[in-house]
This record gives sequence, structure tokens and C-alpha cells, in this order.
Amino acid sequence: MQRLWKLLFVVLVTTAAILPVRADDLSAAFERGDQLVAMGQYEMAILHYRMVLGDGFGERVAKAHYNIGVCHHKLGRLNDAVTEYRAAIKARRDDYPKAAFALGTALKEMGDWKAAKEAFSQVGADATGLRADALFELGMIFAREGDYSIAAEKFRESIAQTDRRLPASHNNLGVLLALAGRQDEAEKEFELARKQSDGRLREATHNLKVCRSLRAKGSTQLLASLKITTQTHFDDETKGARP
Repeated sequence: MQRLWKLLFVVLVTTAAILPVRADDLSAAFERGDQLVAMGQYEMAILHYRMVLGDGFGERVAKAHYNIGVCHHKLGRLNDAVTEYRAAIKARRDDYPKAAFALGTALKEMGDWKAAKEAFSQVGADATGLRADALFELGMIFAREGDYSIAAEKFRESIAQTDRRLPASHNNLGVLLALAGRQDEAEKEFELARKQSDGRLREATHNLKVCRSLRAKGSTQLLASLKITTQTHFDDETKGARP
């Protein structure tokens, strides 16, 4: 009997905590979820976002799935995050660049490079400019696979997609050009990478020195010391999975 009363007490307390949100409309539940995410309370945020899922298909449901995925991602539950990101994309009828980019990021972290490539390829043009970042990620994957010509193409496309500074794309394109024996073009890319990063991209500075030494000494062994970078942004922007 005592155990029953304890269980009832827990149920009543939990219900009391959730009822004020349930009494409001779905927009209020969604807003409360955003507030909880801002406070780092991801488990509770998931509960609030899940209230929206009974609303069927549509924009709000897609965003709820995406935000639940973000919460799982923050908690390190990558498999759950992938499931929610895919549900978000489906709810938006395969047109959700933000969720596709987050899906690619999670799959990359899991080491599923093939699926990550497919996800990043789904990222079309959108207002946030994620297409450029997705193309950068595709360039990295192709380079990892040893397909340098396609990798270089993806880095070029990344640069062409936006007027934002993309020093990492310039640097990595420079590495691939240098490996192809196109030293003059490579140096120009390294110089652009240094300029766009305000000198903070050390790989670009290093690579520029390597190229100039290669020109002076003519030793192709120096190419082995060229460095790529995975850091895509050198400003106050943050990219990736977030509500």
C-alpha cells in the first residue's frame, strides 16, 4: 500500500509539472521546449516537443522532430538523433536542409561515411547558407576516399555558393591543387585562406611556406607536409545541429 501511495505521489507531481504546458496550445509547448533547450534541460525539452508530434504532418511537426534530434545529439545519443532527423526530413517531404545537414553531421560522427555523404548531398540551397557547408563536408569525404578531383570540385562549389568567408575551403582546395602540381593556383588559395581567416588559419600559413619552399628547392617530398583543415568557420557563427 505504501508503495502504491509513493507511485501515486510521483504521478501527481509529474502531472502537475506538465499540466500547465498541456493546458496551453501546441505553440506554447514548443516555446517551452525551446526555453528548456536554452537552459540545457534536454530531457525535459524532449517531453515538450513530443506533445507537438500528435499534430500529424507539417512544419511544426517537422521542427519538433528536428529539435528532439538536436536534444538527443547534445546528449550523445546519435542513433536516436539520426532517427529524429530522418523523421523531420520526411515530415517536410524531403525538403529540410537544416535537418539534412544535422543528419550528415551525426552520421559522420558515427563513422558512417556513405550515409553521411548521402545526407549532405540532400542539403539544397536555403536562407541559412548551409549548402556551402554541406559541399565542404562532401569535399572532406571525397578527399578521405582519395577522390581528389571530385573533392576539389566540391570545395570550389562551396566557395561559389556563398559570399561568406570560407578559408577552410580555400585552404583545402589549395592542398589538392598543390598535389596536382598546380603550385601557382595553390599559393593563391592559401593566400586567400590566410586573408579570410585574418591569419588565424595556421594550416594556410604553413602550406604557403611549403609551396614557396617547393618552388625554391623543387623537392616534391615537401608535399607530404601539406595540411588540410576541418574547421570551417573563423567568425562568431556556429553551424551544425541546433534548434
